[in-house]
Amino acid sequence: MMADHRRPIRARTHPRRGESHGSHADGRARAVYRGGPCPRLPRWLLLVLILAVSPGPRVLAQALGTPDDVVSQAGADFLRGIPVNVVTRGGMVRVGADTALTGFAPGSVRSGSYTSVPLTAAHPFRLLTIDVSAAVPPDGLLAIAVRTALPAGPWTPWTDVPTPTHALIQGPTATRWQYRLSLAADRTADSPQVRQVTIRTTPLPPGYPTTPPPPIQGVSYQVYATREGLVGSVTSNGHRIRPHDHFVALPSDTVLACDGCHDYTVTISYAGRTTTQPVWDVGPWNTANPYWQPPRTPFRALPQGVAAARAAYQKGYQHGRDVFGINGDVELTQERQEN
Repeated sequence: MMADHRRPIRARTHPRRGESHGSHADGRARAVYRGGPCPRLPRWLLLVLILAVSPGPRVLAQALGTPDDVVSQAGADFLRGIPVNVVTRGGMVRVGADTALTGFAPGSVRSGSYTSVPLTAAHPFRLLTIDVSAAVPPDGLLAIAVRTALPAGPWTPWTDVPTPTHALIQGPTATRWQYRLSLAADRTADSPQVRQVTIRTTPLPPGYPTTPPPPIQGVSYQVYATREGLVGSVTSNGHRIRPHDHFVALPSDTVLACDGCHDYTVTISYAGRTTTQPVWDVGPWNTANPYWQPPRTPFRALPQGVAAARAAYQKGYQHGRDVFGINGDVELTQERQEN
């Protein structure tokens, strides 16, 4: 059950000379652009190349003179969001002192998250650029994610931002957006310090269709599930577990809803009974395994719909161990005995 962690953003936030900001969160090799003079091309060839390229929404919007919608948040703006074991005083966001949260970075002593309030752009968009100004010590971790939606439509899953500067995210037509910062460190002194977040959305050209996409048809998989228990503990979204609580934990924070929210839900059918519950926790064994989403990452050897935890328990995948280094056979056997 060993998970391939999302690659968190560490202290080095600027590329070497000749490199682009094109790293990928799933571990694929990033694009590297070499320096050097560009060969001269005949003018007629340049014209053919220009005419052959179909302009995207950003090019069309800029050609029509529509500027990007820009929102910057810093200082007191951070007081409006949703903090989970983070401190938003002093004009910046940094990890708090609680050691109960470990979903984002199992190897770190402290972790937390900050989710902005949903904001509405002045124009519909498909392209979003995010810039995060932050100081990240060598022992600190910072991960960034965004999601978008139309006024009456559902939120997209959270999308990991591969780089903190000039990260370009393209998605379905939207008018609303929201970002999430995940921070981790062993000591509070090593916490990342986020000073400012700037979001630019590129307006769609006039007449561009902005109708909501068709409803997403839910997929069904047979999974091995257990009871979480842990009354009094805190989930990845900051919810404190109460007796007889009803919620779901999935092994990825791409569909993690805030405490009390039902943005992402799972319908469970077992022994003739069916219930729909919100996703309020990440885990329990892996934390970066959205096995229901194509394309399959990071466990490409497994088919879509097969959780790494199930493959580890039934077939010894990843030597039967999870992201925490625990053998699933022991954990599941203990769970069965308790039930």
